[in-house]
Amino acid sequence: MKAEQLEDILVLYRTKGLSRRDAGRLVQQVGRPEEVFALSAETLTGWGIKPAVARALLERRLDDTIRREMDFVQRNDIRAIGFWEQDYPPLLRECPDAPVMLLAKGAFDFRELPFALAIVGTRAMTPYGAAMTDRIVQALAPYRPAIVSGLAYGVDVQAHRAALKYGLPTLGVLGQGLGTPMYPAQNRETARQMCHTPGCGILTEYLHLQEALPGLFPARNRIVAGLARATVVIEAKAKGGALITAELAGGYNREVFAVPGRANDPCSQGCNTLIRRNKAMILDDPQTLIEELGLPDRKAKAQPGRQSEIPLSVVPETAAPPTPNRNGASPQWEGLPEEGKKVARMLSGVEKMHLDELCTALDMPVQNLTVLLLEMELAGAIETLPGKYYALSPQARK
Repeated sequence: MKAEQLEDILVLYRTKGLSRRDAGRLVQQVGRPEEVFALSAETLTGWGIKPAVARALLERRLDDTIRREMDFVQRNDIRAIGFWEQDYPPLLRECPDAPVMLLAKGAFDFRELPFALAIVGTRAMTPYGAAMTDRIVQALAPYRPAIVSGLAYGVDVQAHRAALKYGLPTLGVLGQGLGTPMYPAQNRETARQMCHTPGCGILTEYLHLQEALPGLFPARNRIVAGLARATVVIEAKAKGGALITAELAGGYNREVFAVPGRANDPCSQGCNTLIRRNKAMILDDPQTLIEELGLPDRKAKAQPGRQSEIPLSVVPETAAPPTPNRNGASPQWEGLPEEGKKVARMLSGVEKMHLDELCTALDMPVQNLTVLLLEMELAGAIETLPGKYYALSPQARK
């Protein structure tokens, strides 16, 4: 994000009477933060902004708080990622309550990360929960997911540590600013390690002096759920943040899985309830997760302590296309736009791919991609499978 755009966002955040959500809504409506200040007061009031707030906003006042935030971002190599930018996480952008800006620390790029999987659970983790977390992350290592969680006690930090152990990218979403002492203090070393490991890091929607407060963590959970293609709940009590994350993921139309536990174990009560109420699929074996997500067969293993060079979630564009016909071209590929041919090449090396994977790989808005996929299906190049999966048609594979 350009420094001027960050300044504009901070002015919006500092405008008295304008909520953070209203600020984000304005930017999303006009496209970029600078365009908000090109609006008239009449237009702003027509969009529901009070006249006094509209006038104050258009004065674009800079204060010491804004200057200190700008200085902190610059001095500490913090990246401000705007909703309107290409490197904003694509799945999070689809959420109606997505933050207009993320502040990130670490050597990662959302455009280069594989699909994300959220792993959450109770802070009072049992040895069973720790073992299941490690087992699930290890089983998924060949598929290169980015493990997302909240860097809290228990299952959250166990998931991050397992990802680091098996050489996977991992992202921690904080409910506080990056300039305040991290909560909980016991996880600071893990956060430090994540910030210095390629493909890993921490992020937040809060400005740097915002301290960790209980009320901020449920809001943080929406980002955890929004970043991920699926959410896995390892252990959860009858009430808690993990269940909030699961509810949010379900509301975003993402898959939710829960690890079952003993009927009399308080730490498994929430998971068992999610399964009983059909709000989560039972996850008693990591293979279930692999099959339900439609992950392709992988023989190579990620090496602990380093990033694997296995392709992430799609076949590279250099993958061989289907055998051409006598004229040197696949009939079902002829006439397709370039983006359609790119989709066909991706699908040629796998059994099937999920809509979210294609959306991320192509960096294309989901509404545009669904139109393209419909055109390809009508052309006989692909076929639609249950669960938002797509596969190359049998004819196109010949």
